[in-house]
Amino acid sequence: METTYGATKEGDLPELSALFYDKSVTTVRQSVELGYDKNTDKRFCQAVVHMQFPEGNAGAVLMGASVYGFIDTKGVKVAQGGSVQERIEFAVQDANTGEDHFYLNADMPGLVQLMGFGHSMFVVSHRRAGHWSGSYVCSGVDGATSGARGPFEQPVSFDVSKGSKAVLERSTQAGGYETINLELGQAVSGKGEGANSATDKWTVALQGHVDGTALQAKGQIKDLDGEVLRECTLQMTQTPAGLNFEKN
Repeated sequence: METTYGATKEGDLPELSALFYDKSVTTVRQSVELGYDKNTDKRFCQAVVHMQFPEGNAGAVLMGASVYGFIDTKGVKVAQGGSVQERIEFAVQDANTGEDHFYLNADMPGLVQLMGFGHSMFVVSHRRAGHWSGSYVCSGVDGATSGARGPFEQPVSFDVSKGSKAVLERSTQAGGYETINLELGQAVSGKGEGANSATDKWTVALQGHVDGTALQAKGQIKDLDGEVLRECTLQMTQTPAGLNFEKN
């Protein structure tokens, strides 16, 4: 099946695509013969094709795609158990190989478009899932070389179960905290805040990118008046989650 939707992007994990297509299920039901053309040796038939995605959400994907008009789902409908279905017509012709082989010509554009769109949503939802670990390095405040105002390098980590949002938390040398809310798209952005006391507070902003499983971002820590206190770099590596879905 081919569609303009669902193609992998550079840096996507190929295992996600393989998992989606391996765990998606397509079944053909209520197949009936409509006619036979003896000149071409073709049998014309009709059937209902059911499809389900690994997370059991094909119906929800269809409703979302229909509401927002992302794709033309044509005759696809929501079926029992959250699956989808489309009534199709197809032709069967003997391949004349002397064995039990035949040609099948079927047209189901709605399901093809929906599967491509479902694949795209699946990859987007799980491409950042896993354990992220690395280092957070910042320069000293006003040239300080040691102590609480000096430069630091800290090991940091966080986990993502699904989606592209993460929270990075660390403790400071002065006994305070810092929290950064990260958005892990193809581009990375992070905004946060920290404090050592009621009078020692700051903000953080980071920008960067993810290349495969490697994250790199740079930014600044500023005081509440907007003065730059530290220049920072965040480098992390993803250990992808071991996703496991049973066929629905």
